[in-house]
Amino acid sequence: MAIKEKHKEFAIITYFDKIDDSNKWCFAFINKDRVTKLLEKDAEATSFSGKPMVGVIYFSSIKLFKNAANFILSDGNKVKNEFFMSQSIDYLINNDIPVFGLKVNGVVPLGVPSDVEIFENS
Repeated sequence: MAIKEKHKEFAIITYFDKIDDSNKWCFAFINKDRVTKLLEKDAEATSFSGKPMVGVIYFSSIKLFKNAANFILSDGNKVKNEFFMSQSIDYLINNDIPVFGLKVNGVVPLGVPSDVEIFENS
């Protein structure tokens, strides 16, 4: 059964297998394709089976996206003094809106300057 047929509102995050020991990632904890928790920029997350997120998030509706984004901005939900969209996933989980994890392959990180430098020199 398709997710849209079973759930009115939902989100999908993308994750990949660990490629380094960096804490630059947001880590998703997944149980049977459902995201149960996120830890942003937490190096210890991999020792607890956290999967690094790619940063691509699908929201089932614009309304759901706006509600989640407003939660981040209006409540000042910062991690290490920055806003992260991953905090929107916490909002969904805490409001019993299902979040599913989709594993992707062939990830090329480009999130920080050192990632870009490594990519350009490879």
